[in-house]
Amino acid sequence: MRYLTGCATRKTLSILVTLAIASVGYSQVATYNVTFDSHWNPTDHPYAAGAHFSPLIGGLHDDTVSFWEPGGLATPGIERVAETGSIVTFRNEVLAAGSAAEVIFGNAVDADNETTVTLEVDIARPLMTLITMVAPSPDWFVGTHGLDLHSGGNWIDSLHLDLAVYDAGTDSGPALTSPNADTSPAEPIHVLPTLFSDTPPIGSFIIELVSVDGLTGDFDGDGDYSLTDIDGLVGAIASGGDSPAFDLTGDMLVNGQDLTAWLAEAGAAELPGGGSYLTGDANLDGAVDVADFNAWNEFKFTNDGGWSGGDFDANGATDVGDFNIWNENKFTASGDVSTVPEPSALWVMLLPIAAMLRRRR
Repeated sequence: MRYLTGCATRKTLSILVTLAIASVGYSQVATYNVTFDSHWNPTDHPYAAGAHFSPLIGGLHDDTVSFWEPGGLATPGIERVAETGSIVTFRNEVLAAGSAAEVIFGNAVDADNETTVTLEVDIARPLMTLITMVAPSPDWFVGTHGLDLHSGGNWIDSLHLDLAVYDAGTDSGPALTSPNADTSPAEPIHVLPTLFSDTPPIGSFIIELVSVDGLTGDFDGDGDYSLTDIDGLVGAIASGGDSPAFDLTGDMLVNGQDLTAWLAEAGAAELPGGGSYLTGDANLDGAVDVADFNAWNEFKFTNDGGWSGGDFDANGATDVGDFNIWNENKFTASGDVSTVPEPSALWVMLLPIAAMLRRRR
C-alpha cells in the first residue's frame, strides 16, 4: 500500500510518499527529501510556450533490476514518459519487478519551479531511479538511474545533482515542438547533442537525508560490527557534522556519546559474553594490548588514522590524548576475553615514546 498526499504553493510543490517496506531482514529505513529544481527559462535555454516537466515517476530498487541507462534502448515505459509524459506504463514496469522495487511519484513542475518528494528508503532497496519529461519535446527527459543512496556503506547526507537532457532514441524530431517522427529502429538513449548541450543545467535534484529509523552501528549493513563501521563513525565525529546516518543516540548530534553507544552495541554483538569494547582497542579484538599501541605508533601525530589508527577520542588526529587513553586501559580486556599480560619488552619501547610525548607537551 502507498499513501500520497500533496499541497501546492506558487513556488514550491510538496508531496509525501510513504512506501510500504516488506520484511526483508533489514531494519534501517532512511527518510530523504528529494527536490527537483527546474531552472528552465527563456534567457538561458531554448524555450517554448507552456514549457514544463511531466509528473516525476520512478522507483526505489535493488541492484537486480535496472529501468534505463545511457546506451541502452528505451523500454515502452521510458518511451511513453519521454514522448507524452504518461507515467502509467513505466509505473507498471516498476511494479513488475516485485519485491525488488517500489514505485515513487512526484508532481509535475512548471518551468523555473520546484517540487519535493519525501521518500522512505529501505536499506535493501537503496537505488533511486527517477525521471520526468521535458515538455514539449519529441522524446526528451531528465533524471537519474540507479543512484545509490547508501553509497560506500553509509547513507548519503546530501547531494546536488545537475541533470543532463537525454534523448530516448524513439523520436527524431529536432526541435521542442517538432511533429511526431518515430525513429525506426530505435536508437540507444543518449545525452541530447544539441539545443541544451551548451546551456546551464535545465534542472537539478537536491537530495537531503532527514533521519534514519532503526539505525544500528552496522552502518554498512553487512551484518556485523567492524573497523569499517567505527572508522566511519570516528570520521563523522571528527568532521563536526551531525549526519543522521551516525546519530545512534537520537539526540540530533554526532559526538562522543555515539562512539560510546557504538562500543557498547558492537561489543554486545561481537564479544564473547557481550560487554563493551574498551577505548584503546584499535583492532577490536577485545583486548587493549601491544597491537593497539603499534596501531597508535604507526599513525602518531597524523590526521589519517581513524579509530583503527589510534584516534580513540575522535578528534581527527592520533595524538597524545589517544596515547593516554590507550595507556589508561592497557593490558585489560572486554567481557570474557582473557586479560592481556604485560610484556616486559614493551616498556623498553615506551621509554623513548614517553620522552617524546613530554617534549610535544
